[in-house]
Parts: sequence; structure tokens; C-alpha cells
Amino acid sequence: MHLVFLTPSPEPPGGGQAFNAGLVPALRDLGATVDVRHSPDVLPRGAVPIIDGLLLPWLERAAEHLVALHPIVIVHHVSAAAGQDRSAREAVHAVERALLPRMRRVIATSTTVADRLVELYGLAPPALLRPGLPVLPRSPGSGGACHLLAAGVLTPRKGLDRLLQALARLTDLDWTLTIAGDARRDAAHAATLAPLAASLGLTDRVTLLPDPSPDALEAEWARTDLFLSASAWEGWPAAVAEALRRGIPAVATEVGETAAILPVHAGVLCRPDDMVTYGKCLRRAIFDTAFRAAMAEGAWQAGQDLPGWETQARAFLGLLEH
Repeated sequence: MHLVFLTPSPEPPGGGQAFNAGLVPALRDLGATVDVRHSPDVLPRGAVPIIDGLLLPWLERAAEHLVALHPIVIVHHVSAAAGQDRSAREAVHAVERALLPRMRRVIATSTTVADRLVELYGLAPPALLRPGLPVLPRSPGSGGACHLLAAGVLTPRKGLDRLLQALARLTDLDWTLTIAGDARRDAAHAATLAPLAASLGLTDRVTLLPDPSPDALEAEWARTDLFLSASAWEGWPAAVAEALRRGIPAVATEVGETAAILPVHAGVLCRPDDMVTYGKCLRRAIFDTAFRAAMAEGAWQAGQDLPGWETQARAFLGLLEH
């Protein structure tokens, strides 16, 4: 089978990039021929085009040519190409509304995104293909003060401001925090985090790691004792899944599919609108080392049960046969 993945150029960091980086090699390992291109202008005869949903707005002018190719579209977030611009979001909505129903198949990478596609565009329920995970080492942890990690794009929906405010009430405990992630998606918001930490008296405890290199991020994962997510909305909670894969327990908000992958013995879930309870749960997870150690063991077991990329690549090939 010959597959051609059509992705934005350059592909922005985030869930789509990680998804393609995991799925494409796994498909090749299973014997599929896979190309990655940035334009549908000339495709090999008989190839199946797989379009990253982020690319759709740039393909609008070639809509008829595109539809004739009977492509498959993978959607990670609805209207993600618009970023934070509301007018741009409406324009992208219009393109997605016009093109998605005409595709051979739409695949969503989480039930949250699938539900939004049905609600916004009246699509039949899309097929689901959740991201896989690579084999990852178990994180040994800090060996000292409880080290916390919040990793992901530095945007308002991640709730990092509320997370810092919750931690400001826990300065009687021994902890440090690193906030790591893509600062380019919303540079203005990312720039507010350091002043906020300073205003809360947390400068000596909080390290900001914008746009970290792979090695720097790997070092953070290795010394992390507890993963934090205060997100107000998620599709697939990729960072929580990675934490579990590494044996790191999480204190997270109950959004998207987080509750589906984070069992009670591997972490704590709180409502995103109840940061008071979140702070109380965080307090216990920081000071009660036995409780945290038990959750770490649960996290490791839960993480090994999450599917790897080979499993998801086989599932993807199965979707193409129907």
C-alpha cells in the first residue's frame, strides 16, 4: 500500500506533528510505502492521500481536485489552523464545513474532537484513531524536593495561570516546578507567566522552559515526581499519557479523555472549575510521599497498557480497508 501524508510546511509543533512522527515510521515498519509531502499537486498513481486537518484551509482553492483524490483527513483539533484569531477561526470553520463532508473518510484523534465535528458540521461520527506512544524509560524522579512538571503548549486553555495561583498557597511544602512547552503558539500569553510567578513570590521555585530542545525536555521528564495539568479543554491528553508511560503520577483536570486514561490509582482528577479542590489534592500528593509512590507504581502499570505506535498503525491500516 502506498500512502502519501500531506502536512503543512513547516509543520507546526503540537499534537499533529507528534502524531505524524509516530505513525509514519510505524506504518513503514509494517511494510507500507509512505511519503510525506506538502502539496497534492502531483501524487503517485494509486497512492492514498492522507491529509493533516491543519492543511485544509490552504487547499481550499484546489477543492475539486482534492475531492477527486478521495482523501482521508485526520483531525487533531477543530479549526486549529486559525490559532487564537476569532475571525480567522470563522473562516477556517467555513472551509472545514465545506470540505470535510466530501472526504472519503474523516478520522478524529479523540472522542472530544469527534463529538465537535458531529456537532459543528453535522458529520457522521468519524472514525477514531488515538495517538500511540513510544517505548519510554521509567522516570527515576528527583530524589529530593518534589519536582513538578507542566508540559504542553503555553496557551490560556492550559490553565497555567490558575496552576501557579494554586501553587502559591502551597509554599509551606518542599517543591519546585518546571513549565515547559511551545511558546510560539501564543507568545503574548507565554510572556505573562514569568511576571505572574514573580508576583506570587514563586520565582525561586518555578523554572520556565519555553520551546525546549528534546534533550532538555527529556531531562525534565527524568527528574519529575508529579505531572500537573490544569487544562480547561483537551482533545487527546498527550502529555498526561506520556507521564503515565514514564511512571509519573498526575494531578489533572477532568477534561477530554483524561479520565479515560488516568485511573484512580495513578493520579487525581478534579473539575477544571474547582481549583480549590485541585490545590488540596496537590497538597496531599506533594507532602505524602507514600501516597505518591503508590500512585507512581499505578501510573507505570497504566502507562504500559496504553497502545504503542505499532498497534495504532495496524488499526489505521484496518480503517483504510473499510
